[in-house]
Amino acid sequence: STDSGASWISRNIFSFWQSVASSADGTRLVAVVNGSQIYTSTDSGVNWFPRELARSWVSVASSADGTKLVAVVNGGQIYTWAGTTISGGQSSTIELVYGGAGQWVAVNQQGSITLR
Repeated sequence: STDSGASWISRNIFSFWQSVASSADGTRLVAVVNGSQIYTSTDSGVNWFPRELARSWVSVASSADGTKLVAVVNGGQIYTWAGTTISGGQSSTIELVYGGAGQWVAVNQQGSITLR
């Protein structure tokens, strides 16, 4: 819902949603499906993207700005994500170079690119 719950729009076909969390402004969402994946949205739920492996996810939480996420598996581990999100306008380009130790470096940015 984008109007404080007055109306609702179905956005996905999955049925076993276990938990959902939102950034303070409602633009960044994260949800888990028990027996499936973690799903994220950066456009208030219009589009959803699968993340992580299928597990028995039971709960998820988000920081106020939506850049730090935590999810828990039933009888398993706690997973955290505090990565960088890249967004840009049409025809924008960016080149990423792997710097080692799980770190990527953004180079050759053209257009309207935002790194968060």
